[in-house]
Amino acid sequence: MIMLTLIQFSYSQCHHYFLKQFHKLIALLKEKGDPSVY
Repeated sequence: MIMLTLIQFSYSQCHHYFLKQFHKLIALLKEKGDPSVY
């Protein structure tokens, strides 16, 4: 049971990290004025 919670926790941490990276990428593309973002 504890193991499952640990996996869920690490998964949510990874998910959060990737979301942050993804938003950074979007911001970078918007800065460059990439029309494909909008």
